[in-house]
Amino acid sequence: MQNAPVPALVIAARRRELREDIERLRAELETLEARDAEYETAERVLASIGGGAVKTETVTGVEDEQPVPATVPDMIATVVQEAYAASRRGVTAGEIFATIQQRWKPDAKSDGVRPVIWRLTKAGRIKKKGKFYYPKADPAGESPTPTMLNGSRG
Repeated sequence: MQNAPVPALVIAARRRELREDIERLRAELETLEARDAEYETAERVLASIGGGAVKTETVTGVEDEQPVPATVPDMIATVVQEAYAASRRGVTAGEIFATIQQRWKPDAKSDGVRPVIWRLTKAGRIKKKGKFYYPKADPAGESPTPTMLNGSRG
């Protein structure tokens, strides 16, 4: 019987370690997703008890009553749509995350928002051009493009 070369044994051992890590991370992901679902349910209950709106402090310091989106994907879509409607420009992932933290989820973590932004882009709910995210289509039915960044209509 011929012995396998040492590098092949090292590679096999490393692959085994990686598979173990993957399984551990999958289990951790399932736990985190379950916890996220519980928090989402709690948010919905709180929103229904409070009439579906919370008071938030805006940048100007004036309290503003606004509806609370039920899920992080809804929050992202709302931020992208509102930013585009207000200024005809896209927003970066960092701006989306900061807005969600400021308005609805002060305890939000970047790794809980940015992957969702990516999934919404892949699913076609929002568009990405360069580092900017746009709504799927503006209210007039036009697709947002970077040429609209300066407010022109294409």
